[in-house]
Amino acid sequence: MRSTGAKQAGLDILRIYLQTLTNEEVEWAMRNGLANVDSLVEASTQGEIRRLNLTLLEKAKVLAKLLGRPTKLMELLVVAEYMSKVKKLYYEYPENPKDLAKWVDRVENLYREYKTRLGVDW
Repeated sequence: MRSTGAKQAGLDILRIYLQTLTNEEVEWAMRNGLANVDSLVEASTQGEIRRLNLTLLEKAKVLAKLLGRPTKLMELLVVAEYMSKVKKLYYEYPENPKDLAKWVDRVENLYREYKTRLGVDW
């Protein structure tokens, strides 16, 4: 059950980021092979961005494409970082109901921190 919650939380982090993108940015990513149906399906089933776990040559190609948009590169690194953090936090879901309020505070703080890093104000 924890793994399902962790996966969904990771997807929520990705969803928040995707909602900040303009149509032009999404089209640019698709056109440059940074996002495709396969990678989106994989992210939706795994709850993480595995495209960051590429071979050195693949990383160099992705990096070269993203150099034209360095802000997006940094944003994707933040998204991957927070997907990992939120999944870890969900695996730490408390056994004892007395600890639930403290855990919820940690989750809410993590989301606030993430949205601040992305510059999202909603």
